Amino acid sequence: MNRIQTILLLLLTTSIVLCGATQEVLVELKTGLRQKAILVGIAGDTVTLSGQVKGKYALVKMEKSKIKSLRSLPDSMEIPLETSPIVPVPTPVAPVVPTPAPIATPGPEPEPAPALDDTTAEAPPPHDWLGHLVVLPIEVVGVDSSLRSVFQTMTVQLLREAGKLPVIIADTAELSGIQTPVALLEKIRSVGALGFLGSQWRAHGDSVSVQFRTAWANNKVYRNGAGSRSARSSWSKWILSEEPWGALEKAIGIPLFEKKPKTKSASIWVESEPDGALISLNGQAPSCKSPCRIITRVDSPSVATIWASWQVERNLWAGRSVIPLRAGDSLSTLIKLEPTHAIIQISTHPAGAKVYSADKIWSPSLRPIGSTPLLYDGFGPGEVQFRVTLPGYRDSIVKFVPDPLGRTQYHVNMLAISDPEQLHAQQIQLRAQFKSTVGKGIMGSAAGPIIAGGLLYWLANSDFDRASKIKSELELPSSGTGPNYLAQVKKNKDAVNQGNNKVIAGSILMGIGAATFALGFTLWF
Repeated sequence: MNRIQTILLLLLTTSIVLCGATQEVLVELKTGLRQKAILVGIAGDTVTLSGQVKGKYALVKMEKSKIKSLRSLPDSMEIPLETSPIVPVPTPVAPVVPTPAPIATPGPEPEPAPALDDTTAEAPPPHDWLGHLVVLPIEVVGVDSSLRSVFQTMTVQLLREAGKLPVIIADTAELSGIQTPVALLEKIRSVGALGFLGSQWRAHGDSVSVQFRTAWANNKVYRNGAGSRSARSSWSKWILSEEPWGALEKAIGIPLFEKKPKTKSASIWVESEPDGALISLNGQAPSCKSPCRIITRVDSPSVATIWASWQVERNLWAGRSVIPLRAGDSLSTLIKLEPTHAIIQISTHPAGAKVYSADKIWSPSLRPIGSTPLLYDGFGPGEVQFRVTLPGYRDSIVKFVPDPLGRTQYHVNMLAISDPEQLHAQQIQLRAQFKSTVGKGIMGSAAGPIIAGGLLYWLANSDFDRASKIKSELELPSSGTGPNYLAQVKKNKDAVNQGNNKVIAGSILMGIGAATFALGFTLWF
């Protein structure tokens, strides 16, 4: 249904009612034509009327000079045209007649008067019910009769626009002689109509109710739909809501409104000591940092577990809060953080898989955290990711939020590789990884010769210093032929030879170490 058109129509009719347009009158034109209508008011030389024109609600303005008389119904009191505005006489409330079905059974009525027009009036042609859903005249009980046209217009508009039904409004004359729903259904079938719809709007003290009843020509089952409102003062909101028209939807068995899922939520304000902790609800990924608000859906009463975790350098602090939760709750909680020693336990089937940090880009030189079964405590707050690999099996990426206050167990069932191409690609990857491992081992072994060569260089330098000291003593004024002098000369020569030998050996060792390191570096990359 076009809700804007409906609202405008309702507001128009409501404004008419609020202005006092509740008086039904008999209008007699100077041309001799007569017509029943609703008097809206008289302003200046204009008379405003409303009513049904050819089955549709209309608002008509006429000059006073064209009107012979206005008489209020049912007492036929003449209304002076000079009065402005007219305060209508209250219309007597129709008697409440209990009926099992909201189907109007009209008796004989006087011949309908021609439409309000200053031209020649002709009787409307009979309706063709073939292929249409016939809407019976709406019955109102204890409700202002001026609203009948509003109810009927909104009903027809909903059926046409939302229900996509061909609808026709039945005249009271066409229902003459039909006394029961069974007889009406027989006529519906005889003329090829789809079915009929009757409705009743009833006031009960401070409450208002509506009932729709329908029957289809191809089915003997009657469908009913009812709706009510306890506060009569909120009619305008109720009529524009889906409540009364939901009864129409139920009666015809065709959806008229888009069903919107009802969501239920709760709000939790979370604080922590200290602030800035990552907040996780029910083991999900952290959604915010404290202090913050969490909005969560709650379909039924449950318990919410909130984790708060915070890391200082490499130390993990955490806390937990468990609170009952229901839809519509607005709660708050304070979590005090304490040092924790949480552990992750990862196991696989089969065991022996290598576990890597998935946060790092994989390369042959990437070092694994360990092999399964693995106990790991080097994680921080929030979500963690690991890559689990095993020759002959597919790599697995695991992602979860560990309990920051205890032990979190995670098991992985490894899936075997059946595709030969994928298996071959994995073997190439494993060989590259093996070469990288061997290369790192060779690079590590190169450290020994390099260190030994460096040590020999240091010892050789010590020998050279000793030889230099002896040479300085020999250069002092003394006898150059004594036995002590000759002994010092020999020591100087020996120190120089020892230093030279250590330099040669150290150079050889450092060369071997450098070559080994170069080989390992090549294999590593």
